[in-house]
Parts: sequence; C-alpha cells; structure tokens
Amino acid sequence: MSITLAGNFTQNGGTFVSTSTTQFPLIAFSGGAPSALTQSAGSFTPANIDWRIASGKVVTLNTNGGLILSAGRAFTVNGRLNFAPGTVYVGGAGNFTLSSGATLGVASGNGVDAGTLLGNIRVSGTRTFDPGASYEFVTSLATGTPEPTGTGFPTVVNSLIFSNGAASQGLSLASALTVNGRSRWPRERSPQGQMSSRSDHRLLSRRHRVQQSWEPSPPREM
Repeated sequence: MSITLAGNFTQNGGTFVSTSTTQFPLIAFSGGAPSALTQSAGSFTPANIDWRIASGKVVTLNTNGGLILSAGRAFTVNGRLNFAPGTVYVGGAGNFTLSSGATLGVASGNGVDAGTLLGNIRVSGTRTFDPGASYEFVTSLATGTPEPTGTGFPTVVNSLIFSNGAASQGLSLASALTVNGRSRWPRERSPQGQMSSRSDHRLLSRRHRVQQSWEPSPPREM
C-alpha cells in the first residue's frame, strides 16, 4: 500500500501507527509545492512505514522528537529534506538514503553525526550519502566557534552552502572534504567564510565552480 501526498502531513492529536509486520506502507511526498511533515501532539509511531521524497519536492520535517524507523524500513530522499530547529531527526534501526541530486538541509548544531544520539540523521541501519548530493547548513545557532559538519558527514559532496547568519566562525570539518560543485557563503559576514584547514584555505564569498578540496586542522590543545 502506498499513500502519495502533494500537501502537508499534520498530526495534532490522536494516534498514528502501522501495526502490520508483513505489509509495510509507503508514504511518498511528490508535487511541486513545498510540504511539511508536522507532528505536535498525539501518539506518532511510524516505525513500520517507508518514507520517500520525490525528485524536485521539498519537505520540512517538524516532529515532536524523532521519526523512528524499524529495521528494514527506509527514508529515501530524492528531492530535499529540511529539518526544523530543535531535536528533530530520523532515527531507529532503519536505513537512510540521500540520492544523487538530492539536498539535505542540516539544522542540528551537531551536523551529521556518526552516532545515534546526536544530529539530524541517527539511524543505526545503512546510511547512504551519494557523492552527487548537496548540503545546506541552515541552523540559526549564534556560536562563537565553528559549527561542526559532524563526524558522519560525507567526504565528497556536490554542493555545500552555509546559511547561518548568526554564527560568526563558519564550519569546522571532521574530515577531508571534496566539493565537486558549488559552495556559497554570506558575502556580508566574511569571518564565516574562514575554514579551518592545514593550508589556511579561506572560503570566499562567491560561488566556486571548480573542484575544491579542504583538509581540517589538527585539534587544538585546551
């Protein structure tokens, strides 16, 4: 069974659950207009459901906590998945896939963490981040230190955009990073364009169309 949504999914109360252990429904978001998956109250148990965002579709996840997947279930992003501020994440024992051409809007101050307790992606199953996928950091945290990309952030991406105008120090890399496409930073806040790297590479406030590689600096002793 599949359910296709062109609009929003909103739960303000009641119970949402799939109890079958043999037939697993698919909820697919499609269409051109942005949608939101919002759960503010009630019992939300989506563990036995597969989720998919179609190419060209933008969905903002704003659940009261995490969207938990059971083993074997999958959340597949072919379009764009944004996370609302706060403790909103995709977790559980299921799988997460960010396909080529898709975009992840990262809203967690921990970025994409490799574990299951922090960040926007917390699944313990298979995580697939295609090298052709893009990432935009859209957090609104006012930080005096670089915002981490996260220990689970991929090493090769298509596009990397930083949109947090409140953070003054930009991003810090957990590992060497190759951007094959575009990177963009706020022109009016040049300190945010400063990237910690062994070569002291500075991200300029313009778009880069050539392949770029950065490596993080060794940790500072405290």
